[in-house]
Amino acid sequence: MIELKRLKLINWHNFENVTFDCARLTYMIGVNAVGKTTILDAIRYCLTTNRNFNALGNKKSGRTLQGSVHAKQRGENAYRRPGHTVAYIGAEFSDSVKRTTFVIAVRVESEGPMQELHPGDQTWYISEDGCTLEQLPFIDPRTGAPSAKEDFKPETGRLSYTRSPSEARDRICRALGIGRASSPLGKKFNEVFQMGTSMDEIPNFREFLYQYILPQPELDLEALQGDRLELENLHAVLAEAQTRADALNEIVNFGREAAEKQTQALVNRGAALLARSAADGGEQAVWQERLDAGRRQLEQLNARYADAKNAEAEARRAYLSAHSAASASGEGRALDALSEELARKKTALDKAGRDASRSEAAAGNVQSLLQSLQRSGFAVEKSLWPASLTAETLPQLQSALTGLEKPLEEVCFRAELAGPLLHVPGNTLLTPALLAKLLASEAGGGRAVGSRRFYAVINQVDTDERTALARQTAELLKKQYGVPCVLTHFEEGERA
Repeated sequence: MIELKRLKLINWHNFENVTFDCARLTYMIGVNAVGKTTILDAIRYCLTTNRNFNALGNKKSGRTLQGSVHAKQRGENAYRRPGHTVAYIGAEFSDSVKRTTFVIAVRVESEGPMQELHPGDQTWYISEDGCTLEQLPFIDPRTGAPSAKEDFKPETGRLSYTRSPSEARDRICRALGIGRASSPLGKKFNEVFQMGTSMDEIPNFREFLYQYILPQPELDLEALQGDRLELENLHAVLAEAQTRADALNEIVNFGREAAEKQTQALVNRGAALLARSAADGGEQAVWQERLDAGRRQLEQLNARYADAKNAEAEARRAYLSAHSAASASGEGRALDALSEELARKKTALDKAGRDASRSEAAAGNVQSLLQSLQRSGFAVEKSLWPASLTAETLPQLQSALTGLEKPLEEVCFRAELAGPLLHVPGNTLLTPALLAKLLASEAGGGRAVGSRRFYAVINQVDTDERTALARQTAELLKKQYGVPCVLTHFEEGERA
């Protein structure tokens, strides 16, 4: 059942913002001018879209939709809200079948009591299930005035709307479980609802029921005669049905007896199965005895195996004893000496193989290292590469590599200034590229030179490795910075 639970009125006649509890409301009683008719007008207009507030009851009252919105008073052209006004009517319903609530609402916007309403000035809303009056923003919290059309929507859920009264009636009837407004029940709802809320008083309640609620009674003798014949036929059908019921009861009794016999048969079968189970138990005992005999045979076999194992150990001890006796003789000692020599040579051969493998691996690693150094700007003589690596050339290669691996902070004067100048840390290896940049810099080798031409002099170029590095540095100075370079060194006699 769908029941009207609460009614909310915003700017409806003398009601500014009021919520009424309508649960199980059948009628309203009160003195004149307290608002009974105003409330009924709001319910009728919200649910039927009917603006004719003067039907039947008091046709001379002059109640209009604009009069309710602008709060017409008793005086002529007297209104509490004469200017632009927005009114809301909200009806909250409870569906006992779905156990949920929904809201049907209407919004009216009028520019003045004498202004005709436009089609877009009336909007009907129907919420989704689960919505209540509190979830709809009838009042704008920022202004305290009725919400604008675009702001009237719940925080969650959907709110369908229409500005067409006919479409609104159709949607409202479907929401109330009546069907379409054009259906017989929908037409009856809109007609009777209008009648039932328009009566000021009911002088004859029976007449009111037949005139406004129930259909008019009509006496049809032919129909009555047909109903009598139909009743007689029904009695005959009932008698036949009773006969069939008696026959069915007899069948049920037979079925009950059959079920009892079937139950007894099942009991007998169970007893037979129990006896069979006892016989199977005797057979199981026979098999258990056979299993025990097999286990005893297995134990005997295990004992025989243990004896055989002891005999094998005794034979091994005899063999070792015989071998020791043979070793004590001359032939045995010679054989042992040859065996030891063979073992030593095999050990030496294995060691030589491992040394050869490590040498090959070391040569490969050194070659990869030299290639990486050359790509990084270091010069290493080809004569020092692993292809000609010998015991004599190895110290020379080590010396060259040691010279290349010196960091900037060890070989550069004022390394604390050179590092920031080159934008590298102090532990960076000094390469020809870094040395060329340092020599050509106005803060380094070119300091205080200005526009004058200067030469870079690289001293101590007295080894092949230093010569290669110096030549590479000189080439970078000339190519990248346009600075000529001179390579020099002192002879042994000039070092005094």
